[in-house]
This record gives sequence, C-alpha cells and structure tokens, in this order.
Amino acid sequence: MMKGILKYFVLVIYLLALSYLILEQILPNKYVMYGSSVVLTAISFVLLRKHISYYPFYKFFLIFTFIFLITVPLIGRKESTSFEKRTLAEFPQFRASNIWKFFFQYQDYFNDRFAFRNEAVQAISKFRFRIFRVSPMPHLVQVGQDDWLFTSRDEYINDTSTPFTKEQLDSVILNLQIVTKYFDIRNIKYYYAMIPIKERIYPEYMPGDLRKRMTFSKAAQLNEALKQHPEIRAIDVKDVLIAGKQVRPTFYTTDTHWNEYGAFLGYRKIIERVRQDFPQIVPFEISDFSIDSSVTDAGDLQVLMGFRDVMKFNHYHLKRKNGPIPLVVDSTYLCVSNKRYSIREMPEKVSGLKLFLVRDSFTEYLRIFITPNFDRTVFAWMPVVPVANVVQEAPQVVIHEILEHFVTYTKQLPPEIAGDTLFLNQYFPGFVSKK
Repeated sequence: MMKGILKYFVLVIYLLALSYLILEQILPNKYVMYGSSVVLTAISFVLLRKHISYYPFYKFFLIFTFIFLITVPLIGRKESTSFEKRTLAEFPQFRASNIWKFFFQYQDYFNDRFAFRNEAVQAISKFRFRIFRVSPMPHLVQVGQDDWLFTSRDEYINDTSTPFTKEQLDSVILNLQIVTKYFDIRNIKYYYAMIPIKERIYPEYMPGDLRKRMTFSKAAQLNEALKQHPEIRAIDVKDVLIAGKQVRPTFYTTDTHWNEYGAFLGYRKIIERVRQDFPQIVPFEISDFSIDSSVTDAGDLQVLMGFRDVMKFNHYHLKRKNGPIPLVVDSTYLCVSNKRYSIREMPEKVSGLKLFLVRDSFTEYLRIFITPNFDRTVFAWMPVVPVANVVQEAPQVVIHEILEHFVTYTKQLPPEIAGDTLFLNQYFPGFVSKK
C-alpha cells in the first residue's frame, strides 16, 4: 500500500515538474502557468495511473527518472549566458544545399544552450575540485599550490612567453619612439606603463608544467631592451609588486587581476616617473588610506572553472581618509557610442594637469589612486592609443597602461600616426609601417 502511494506521489512530482517546464515556454502569465501546470499534471496522471500500477517501484522509479533526465534539457528554458565568458552558438540556418552542416551546427547550439547546462557544469565542476583538487577546465585554468589559480589558455601562454624576434622587438621599440615623438611635438608627455601578469609575481605557486611553459617573459625581454632607449618613458612595475607581496598579497588568488594594494603599488611607481616631468604632482602615501579587508568568493578564474562560491580569499579595501572625491563627467562630446570612454574631474584644481589614460581592466583599481592627482582624467578602454581623441583633449600627460598579455598590440602603430606621412617623413625618413 505504502509503495503504491509513494509511486503515485513520485509520478505527480515528475509530471508537475515537466508540465511546468513545458508551459513556462508558452504562457507568459505565471498564475495562468501555475494553474495550467496543475491541470496538465492531473490529466497526465489519470492517463498514466493504470499503466504504472503493474511495475514494481524500483522499475518505475528508474524508468521515469531516466525519462525525466533526458527530457528536461530538451524542454527547459535555453541558456543565454556562459560562465566561460564566450559567445554561445546561435541556432543555425537550414539550407538544403548543405544539410549536413546544419546538423553539426545544431549540435554545437544544443551543447551550448540546453536547459540547466550551467547548473550541471557547476555541480560537476564543484565535485571535481572539492574531491580531487583539480581544475575542471584545465585548458582554461590550472590549480597551483595553496589553491592559487592561473590562466592556462594556449593563446595567453604564447602571447606572454614566446620571445619577440629581433625584427618584432625592433618594430615595437621604433613604434614607441614614433608615438613618443608624435606627442612630444604637441607638448604631450607619453608614458608606456606595462603591468606584469600574475604568473610573473607568484611563480612559486604555479603548477610545475605551467611554470615550465612560462619560464620566458616577453615583457622582461621588452623592458630590458627599453633600458637602452631613455627617450621612451617606459615604466615597469614588476619589482614593486614582488617586493610588496612580502607585506600583503598584491594579486587575488582566484582572479587574474591585482588587488587594490597591488594597484596602489603600481600607482606609486607610475606617478613617481610622471612626477619627474611634472613636480607639481603630490603622490599619495599608503598612510593616506585606511586598509581593511573582507572575505569574498569572487574571481574570474574561479568563475571560469564553473563556480564562484567555493574558494574564499581576503579582499583588501583602500579608502582615502580625506580629500575631495572625483566627479564623473558626461562623455558624449567624444561621440563614442560603445561607452569605452569615461571622464572624471576633481571639484577643485589639484595640479593644473589633464591626463588621458589608455587602459585595460587593471585600471579599475588603478584609477582609485591616480585620478585625484589630475584636474581632469579621460579613460579610454582599448589596447591602442586613440590618437584623434588625445589630440582633441590636449592633455599634458598620456599614460598607456597595458597588461603584459597585450604588448603584441604595440607591434602596430596607431592608424592616425601610420597615416601621417608628413610627420613620418620629417622625423623618421624611410619608415615603412608593418602590416
């Protein structure tokens, strides 16, 4: 008797769940959907009740569990986002001329978007990490000592750990000389600030195979070459980040980025170099900030592994003790619709200087410290200097903050400068732009 009741109860739960998933795709009103789910469940139960009475409970349970598991991915709401931070496959167009290609493309579409994919991947990823302490996505992320996470994408490793050829290195240096000169004749100081990747600061925590693949540093090769060219205002912040980690961590354990303390150390190295040309700048000291910490579970590398609530770490907050707060200014005058630009101004003059900062994601924390040293700061999120916007803004200072991973972009001149043949013929005769 009890097994029969349990059998009917399980059947009702299965039918109710399936009805809900089906009607969720059809009915927009949730109350109508709930009512319709109950009605559909009741009709299905009446039709199936007699047929399942002949099966033992264990057979019934296995059959309906199997049906439920293979049905849910098909009828549930399709996934629209991916924790892997990539674009999901779109539904393919059917063409009779290439029918087999449609099926392969549909397989990619289904594999990316079947219902509850992210939840299933997350559950499997957590299991593999918690039980075996290995990365469920080893081609994207690897787990090092003390659960430090590191990027392991082939493209990332090649871009940072493959040496420049002599021709490439000469081209990068020449391009930096050209950009520096282009702004110098317009009374603009250009600074090239390269930020090292996490693997250069914490190699001792890297897994052995990844450490071997990343022994060589393309950034170190470039920085060594730039020492022979003082006309290029190059800034290397690697040494202060390594020294600073003896005090407290400078990078997140589960993220590719530096933390606020690491960003402050980078700021000090950058601003001290700029101050050599603009002594009116008064850099902040660490004592100007209160430092506290909180436990968080974020981190882009943890998310890439399929979860974000397993690994914990301390997030350091640096809060300025006193002083005016920068104001966010509307940036529509730049005529940019993609919102890669932002502008901040101080409510009162602090140095009489304007800054144009070409940035990447590492500036999210860097700008906390550097913005109050300038009356006006324009941030442009892109790897290549937007020369036309810089000339329009006419700042005294341009800082090109660029992560080691993106230094290969410097092999190409900004298109505005590459196309300025009068300037190139006058100052760099015989120059040929590399494509």
